Amino acid sequence: MPKPIVGADTTNAMVSYRLDQQFYGGFANYYYHSEKLNVDAGIHVNSFIADHFMEVQRMDVFPTGFSGGHRVYFNTGYKQEASAFVKASYNLTARASVFGDVQVRSAFFRYSAQTMQYAAPPFTSENMQWTFINPKVGGKFSINEYTDIYAMAGITGREPTRFDYFQDDYATRNVKQDDIKPEYVTDIETGVRMNTRSLQLNANVYYMDFTNAIINTGQVNAFGYPITTNVAASMRSGLELDVTWKINKYFTLIHAGNYSHNRIQEITQFYTDSTFSSAGFTYKQTTPALTPSVIVNQGIRVSPVEWLYTEINARYVSQQFVDNSSTKVAAVPEYLVTDLRLGLQLKQWLKQQVAITFHVNNLFNQSYNAWGNAGMFSNVVDYRPDGTTAGTITPVFFAAPPRNFFITLSWKI
Repeated sequence: MPKPIVGADTTNAMVSYRLDQQFYGGFANYYYHSEKLNVDAGIHVNSFIADHFMEVQRMDVFPTGFSGGHRVYFNTGYKQEASAFVKASYNLTARASVFGDVQVRSAFFRYSAQTMQYAAPPFTSENMQWTFINPKVGGKFSINEYTDIYAMAGITGREPTRFDYFQDDYATRNVKQDDIKPEYVTDIETGVRMNTRSLQLNANVYYMDFTNAIINTGQVNAFGYPITTNVAASMRSGLELDVTWKINKYFTLIHAGNYSHNRIQEITQFYTDSTFSSAGFTYKQTTPALTPSVIVNQGIRVSPVEWLYTEINARYVSQQFVDNSSTKVAAVPEYLVTDLRLGLQLKQWLKQQVAITFHVNNLFNQSYNAWGNAGMFSNVVDYRPDGTTAGTITPVFFAAPPRNFFITLSWKI
């Protein structure tokens, strides 16, 4: 572990990071449904309070005044939210309808920290407040009793999280609201839905244009959480496809896929070297960190009898990058992994809704990396567009688990 106490020789220490949280709120909804017009409206308010603190459980040598359970830092975040929405849909004809909704939402954040004996003096965070107006409109047309087509467009804004600002369990610098800007996205989608006795299909094409998107930098903190930043302009587009095809009473094919094109217009990627100094390198029309362009889950379910099934699912994830440089040295290789599931219904013997499921993940014991990061501290960092490096940076990859098993029991009473 990193030294948890400033100025103390605590190279070997066991610490626990603790949370004490409270959440409460209320909501009220109104509904009006008629033959042609449906209106839903509501309001929602809540308050969330979270204490974050760290306790030292053991050390090789406790500093003076320390013992097991000693608190090193203690801070509290206060988050309040209030929102109101109205949704409406209107049937123009028996087959065509239009819909729309608007949400007005305000969020508030306040932070306080105690000064502890050995911790560095706490940094401050100014009180923050955001207000968002999120509208959406669209329409749907039924081609026949089985098939609908639809289109919609909307704008959504969201505030940065506490971690976006602090990059740790406490404020690591004096924080101002404008340090991280709120994210806005314009989303346009169109698609088709089909639902028959043998085929369920949902194909959705989307285009998302982001302003001040909050994205991963590729680095993580001591907890393993990704560190984020703003980029002024970025986009994501693609096709989402979900298909379930019941070939006959014994065989069912299942497909879920996302095929996307994702780009950041321009970003200056910062890295920290072993001397704790930062170096920035600018990339244009680059791929966001940890966003593979192809994710496919392809499965087949076999049900020889009503109370037993076997399902094999193959999951393919294309190449992705640990940071926003899109360089070969920062690439996480593509992988294909297969899972197996066996399901047994016991209701015909126990006369109750009892089921046992046996899972085998990574059936063929494939070695692969699920994701990675660009490293918090490196030597010399210079990812160049041609994929070479000027220094000795080595991205860190996280090995996925080998073959593993578990059993679940569900009992409905």
